[in-house]
Amino acid sequence: MPYVSREDLENALGAELVRSIYDDDQDGSPQEGAVIACCAWASSAVDTFFRSLQEEIVLPLVTVPDEVRFIALEFAIAYTMRRRPELATTLGSKSWTDYRDSAVEQMKRYLDGLQTLSTTSLTNDAGVPDVFSDERRGEIGGTTDSFYASGD
Repeated sequence: MPYVSREDLENALGAELVRSIYDDDQDGSPQEGAVIACCAWASSAVDTFFRSLQEEIVLPLVTVPDEVRFIALEFAIAYTMRRRPELATTLGSKSWTDYRDSAVEQMKRYLDGLQTLSTTSLTNDAGVPDVFSDERRGEIGGTTDSFYASGD
């Protein structure tokens, strides 16, 4: 199950903007498959950061902390804005790269231990709750930069 939903996108951007960006066949409704793909991509983007920990965390997360959902939303907004930048910028929105960069920086803060996630929902099969242990903090740093470095 994706960490973010169409409803989350609509709450963040407004239903009209989401409809405009995802209404590929101009029938007045967003293409559900395209919105689902956006939400899946955003969730996958978050998971790539968790995989960089090389811990035995079970992905995708079954219980999603709000912090993770909000980061996935930032990735979903970036995906959405990149899909139709002419609509997004016409309505005065930030660039899609601003949303992507915000999500990447937020994940790095969690991975570096500058902020913490609710670890109760991040337990692995062995019941080990602290995926952000002291040994792992600070080791992630630049490992994720190349994945999201593309500015186009």
